[in-house]
Amino acid sequence: MATLTIPPAITVLGAIALVSIFVIAYLRLTSEFMNKGRFTRAIVIILALFAFLSFLQTIFHAPKPEKIRITVFPLIDIAYKQETSWLCWAISDQANSVLTKSFSGDTLVYPIHWLYEAIDPDSFSDEKYLLQYAHRIKLDYAAFGSLQSDCDACSLRWAFVDIKQDSVIYQKNMAVAGENKVSSGVRLAADILKYFGKTLPENPDHSFTSVEAVKFRTKALQALSNKEYKKAVDYAEQAYKVDSTDVYTRNLLSRVELNYALYLDSEGKPSGMYRLIALRMSEGTILNYDSTNSEAYRILGKYYILEKMWGKAEAKLKKALELDPDNPRIYADYSRLHRSRMKSIGFKNEEQLLKYAFHLDPAFEDARLQLADYLFFNKWPRQAENVVRKLLVIHPTSIEGWLFLGRMAIGEHDIQKIIKIYNKILKIDPRNAEAYYNLGVFYYNSNDIDNAENFFNRAVQVGNSLDAHLYLGHIYESQGLLDKAIEEYRLRIRFKKGFKDPYAEEARERLYILTHADSVLKTSNAKVK
Repeated sequence: MATLTIPPAITVLGAIALVSIFVIAYLRLTSEFMNKGRFTRAIVIILALFAFLSFLQTIFHAPKPEKIRITVFPLIDIAYKQETSWLCWAISDQANSVLTKSFSGDTLVYPIHWLYEAIDPDSFSDEKYLLQYAHRIKLDYAAFGSLQSDCDACSLRWAFVDIKQDSVIYQKNMAVAGENKVSSGVRLAADILKYFGKTLPENPDHSFTSVEAVKFRTKALQALSNKEYKKAVDYAEQAYKVDSTDVYTRNLLSRVELNYALYLDSEGKPSGMYRLIALRMSEGTILNYDSTNSEAYRILGKYYILEKMWGKAEAKLKKALELDPDNPRIYADYSRLHRSRMKSIGFKNEEQLLKYAFHLDPAFEDARLQLADYLFFNKWPRQAENVVRKLLVIHPTSIEGWLFLGRMAIGEHDIQKIIKIYNKILKIDPRNAEAYYNLGVFYYNSNDIDNAENFFNRAVQVGNSLDAHLYLGHIYESQGLLDKAIEEYRLRIRFKKGFKDPYAEEARERLYILTHADSVLKTSNAKVK
């Protein structure tokens, strides 16, 4: 239920009206001109003008009613069998797909990959945690359930809950066998729709092709959610081989190929082939299978952003928004365009777009972090920190959120805050290479070389942190350990990140100095630029 709020503009008008009345009352007491008749007329005019302007403000700027937010959480696998964990996801994913197809624009259905953005994977087996999480991401209704499976049949138990009222609307058990195990999500969705007075649409199971295809694409979705990009590509390609005409599978393959390309870019490895597959797959989907598919247009828009083809990116993303105006990923992608292009869809700047994106999906971690970066870059550090703190309320173990706060603490040189934050990060993920690297940079810049060396070595050990090699090279060079310095510089050069990699070029310069007899050796001045 939407809460009653007073628009800021009406608050401003009210303040102006009060000030005006105060001034007129003062004149009534101090000026002969402001007689009783003029005073009365002035008060009436001010109040009438305030009421009229408030009415116009309410009519033309009335907030849109809040959407009903609903989802089916991934089922809990009672047997904790690795080979059947995909089935729990597949049933829930199918139920959400049917609900998305069935509800109108006043209802927003959260797909599984939205939920997975800001939740601990281990917590999917804890219904109490999921209920608390549902509150944090502002859901109105949610289905929770579990699956007991064996080779031939399974027993599905689930409950549909009114989150705001903390009450169970109804519970149900169902037994299914054979291929019906995979398609039981339709039955689950049908019961939810019945509660809202709706029926299943025609062909509700439009994304079902075969058990094998569903299995592969579900595993691809799981791997993508865990940021296991290569594994996601492999599974999506297997699903595509089973059925290359299924639009759901084609979009998933395009998405994982593009995400893997971005990962390869961050590692300084070639990614062109994967980008091209994503491009051709989405183009083919629109041309041959579904010309009104929003996700295919969104993927094309994201591809053109990566290629810096801004006009094409805008055209594709605008088309995606026309087809699916409630997809927060489209708004986040649109925020990467120039501000002048945002006005055509009713937004002033990147900040507005990103805020609307995580208004639709409060669990949208990337949008919150992107907004924090934007605010910090524009010299609003406190606002940036507030954005991240709100993310951590929803997702207390967000590594990226804590790393952002850690980088801010390093910039402020607040040693107590640094220790507290990085202890938190390493408690969540003891093998987080970026945390060790950031601590190494902090101690290096503080001239605590022993601690810096230890943290850089740890960053290399747990994650082969590339830039840690450069720092270690400088440390060893300053200590006169030239063989070790040369080895570290060569490692940094070997893993060069594309054509423009300043750290790799710096390593190359130091390596040249150390390995050429006619160079002037300046070990005392070896510093990261």
